[in-house]
Amino acid sequence: MKRTRKIPLVITATLMVAGGAWLAARYFSAAQTPSIHRGSTYDSDLSMSSHAGAERNGGLPITVSKPTMDEIRSRLDPAVFNRIGERTYYVSRMEIRPPGDALAHVVPLRTLSQKGDAIATHQIHLAVTDCKDNFAAGANPKTTPGASASQRLSQFASIERKLTECATLLKDNELMTTNWLSLAAEQGSIEARLFYSIDTESVLGDPRARLADPQAAVVWRENALSYLKEVAGTGSLDALAALSNAYGQGVIVPQDPQLSYAYALVSNRIKHDAYRADLVRSMEKGLSIKQRESAEALSHQIHQSCCQP
Repeated sequence: MKRTRKIPLVITATLMVAGGAWLAARYFSAAQTPSIHRGSTYDSDLSMSSHAGAERNGGLPITVSKPTMDEIRSRLDPAVFNRIGERTYYVSRMEIRPPGDALAHVVPLRTLSQKGDAIATHQIHLAVTDCKDNFAAGANPKTTPGASASQRLSQFASIERKLTECATLLKDNELMTTNWLSLAAEQGSIEARLFYSIDTESVLGDPRARLADPQAAVVWRENALSYLKEVAGTGSLDALAALSNAYGQGVIVPQDPQLSYAYALVSNRIKHDAYRADLVRSMEKGLSIKQRESAEALSHQIHQSCCQP
């Protein structure tokens, strides 16, 4: 079965409602987590990209210096960058990895990753993820409900082809168990930083690993929030929508409906459509007039910080 994942609508729409439930597929079972530290190129509480004053419990501060679009694009695979306005964009990935031998694809990327190339590191993560997904599909093959006999045969043939392409990569224990997502996020990949907050299995391992190291979950929450704020400061629609979801769900940060509403307003302002408009109307029903007014004022500060030229 051919698997395609279109990221932006998933992150900016489904994620805001389902809290990341779309990422049901497990990416890593027992990952080795590289040391995650503050003070990497794009961290330091977001000072590099956008924020220095006027925070309110998670709102983005007023911008001191904003990254240029060229700087932002240098942290993304060119194929996934989609510009909305002068300072806003979203991420859309249609291909997880190119067809062919997966290990041959990954080997040169590993060399680049060792030199600090965040995009290469994230591409390794995608290739490893794809092979793990296809290995799981091969162990328990399923076809699309209602598919015809010829369609089922085609889907099984696709799984078999992917498993053949992944055969040598699946045997490389180091490549398959390294936590490439965490490393890519630490190196500054915007795409990896977006996924870091929702792909907990890649970052923390399976439930048994999380129980064995509860402090890792604390570090994950801190990094997840920092990464989302930093990426939001670059004008990312995906990150702004993810922050709205984060404050609405209360997993990586304490639940704050007012902040959730403020970020939703910014997302709706950047890319207005019926879905976002309905979401904003639904959220405002749970707020008082005073809370709505405060959130609206904060949304203007956030928009000024992240998204105005």
